Amino acid sequence: MKKKLPKINLSDWGTVEEGSPPIPKDPNKISLTPTGKDGKELEWYGHSWAGVIAYAKALGLKYTDVGSLIETTYGDRTTFKQILFAQEVHKSLDMVDYYRRPRLEMAPTGIESKMHYAIRMEQKKIFKLYAEAGGKARDKYKGAAALYAKVYKKRKSFVEAYLFENKQTRAQRAKTANAVAKALGHDKIFKDIFKDMKVPKKKSKK
Repeated sequence: MKKKLPKINLSDWGTVEEGSPPIPKDPNKISLTPTGKDGKELEWYGHSWAGVIAYAKALGLKYTDVGSLIETTYGDRTTFKQILFAQEVHKSLDMVDYYRRPRLEMAPTGIESKMHYAIRMEQKKIFKLYAEAGGKARDKYKGAAALYAKVYKKRKSFVEAYLFENKQTRAQRAKTANAVAKALGHDKIFKDIFKDMKVPKKKSKK
């Protein structure tokens, strides 16, 4: 069963005229009156959405043709790869409070920023995703931070979508961070590993 599209009442879209279209400074760039497929002139400008629809119909276009043109011309062009990259940065930012490696001393603030620290903690993975997302900046830290900010601003719900599939409590995140720190050789790893182990006593020789 085909789903019928709702009927559109063109009067609902308004009929406010915006006057004549802007005239280019160069007379050679002034376009002629638009025509439909039949070659007949069509005045659509100033008739609101009704005029746009009439013009599209006259050219033999469907609403999907017009919608696609608007999307590709003016729509957001965030890619799937950029979402994956931004998600990884977001995950690392969320772990900043639990990382155990000290922050670097950097100019001009004297301390590594939260973003720089988050990227450095997952540098290999984030830089790989940054390149796959089209990142080409020489300073990868600045480039990654800028791309993340851009994607997060436009697609916040997409970037944070992973949170609904991978919910962790603060205690769980802290536990994960501690495990990573131990694996990297921090926090006196050997002491932590062996402190609860019982060393077997040597058997005495008779």
